[in-house]
Amino acid sequence: MERYCPDCGVVLAAGHARCRPCFLRLEAEYQRKTERDWMRRNFPGHRPRDLFPEDYWEPAEIKNTSVKEGR
Repeated sequence: MERYCPDCGVVLAAGHARCRPCFLRLEAEYQRKTERDWMRRNFPGHRPRDLFPEDYWEPAEIKNTSVKEGR
């Protein structure tokens, strides 16, 4: 019986829950969320651009973009 990636539908290798690209994407999202949470907790006034890009968006971009943290 073949198992499929829940995100993209690719056939999975034995013992895996997700395909490699989906796994790496989810891990990167989780790491960004963790870093953002840590920065908020330990340095509430410091918001670097690479962790908080929405602070530097133009008003037109904010209207057209929604940001989701984690899943």
